[in-house]
Amino acid sequence: MSRTFRSMLYLSILAMTASLACASIAQAGFIQSEDDGSTLYVQNGKLRGETSEEGDMWSVIDMTKGTIMMVNPEEKTYYEGTIDEYCAGMRTMMDAMSQFMGGLMPQPSQKKIKVEVVKVGPGGKIAGYDTTRYKVLADGVLREELWLANDKALMKELGNPQSMAKFSQCMAMETDFEASSEYQGLMKAGWPLKTVTYPGNEAETDSEVVSIDKADIPASKFAAPKGYSKTPMSDMFGPVE
Repeated sequence: MSRTFRSMLYLSILAMTASLACASIAQAGFIQSEDDGSTLYVQNGKLRGETSEEGDMWSVIDMTKGTIMMVNPEEKTYYEGTIDEYCAGMRTMMDAMSQFMGGLMPQPSQKKIKVEVVKVGPGGKIAGYDTTRYKVLADGVLREELWLANDKALMKELGNPQSMAKFSQCMAMETDFEASSEYQGLMKAGWPLKTVTYPGNEAETDSEVVSIDKADIPASKFAAPKGYSKTPMSDMFGPVE
């Protein structure tokens, strides 16, 4: 999962903290840049995430309408549907891929994991914002650290939080710590400006925000480009062969 996409999953239920004088930011959208060159545009409940690579697919989530759009610049096509439809389609494709691999894909353990969220304390400033640091443990093992910021004013741009909560839950595996109620509760505590995961014995920095700038973003930024053709979700990602 790309870092920008991961950030979008959080946007639904998150707020930011602005230690800078940013009361006026709530009156316009904002552009977030990450250390890998990816960019997130947010305005009036619409979120567009894109990578730094030219030609990569980009996506738009409309939290007010509960819809998602995926755009493929190389094919000049796009898919658009409800978050429920997208989640169902992703599950179908994953099941098809598992069958195609003949059961070779690793299967998640059915054992319920115990998830614990620990508030460490102040995390310092990131991109000019004060943060609070949290640790997430699964069965006593450190799995993730997050530096969260919180400011209610910016939530005005994010729209309906239930839409993104639904999207986040469908993207996480049922047995994964990200799908737990404890982790979902953490996501309500603030907006992640930095995330570090621990997939093995070493830490891996998933993302770090380098700037958040006020911007008046044109509506066209959240729409499919002119001349693009709408296509089924299966055609966007290609058939399992």
